[in-house]
Amino acid sequence: MIEEAIESYERDIHRAPNTLNSWLSLAGLYAQQGRDEEAKKAAKEVHRIEPRYSWEKYGKHYILNDKELERRFFEGLR
Repeated sequence: MIEEAIESYERDIHRAPNTLNSWLSLAGLYAQQGRDEEAKKAAKEVHRIEPRYSWEKYGKHYILNDKELERRFFEGLR
């Protein structure tokens, strides 16, 4: 299921490469899968699109039930 979501976001980014939410979601999904280098690249794209974007601010509004999954998600965004 996660792989399908990744593929969907990758298609979205191909069509609209400056979509912040797609890059943000992709970074988190890559991190969940342990694809750390890809997560870091996606996070850099988030920062390219919105340099003042705050990972901490986003994290306050996005909570996962699985705390380990949440930790990996946000690590992928750093």
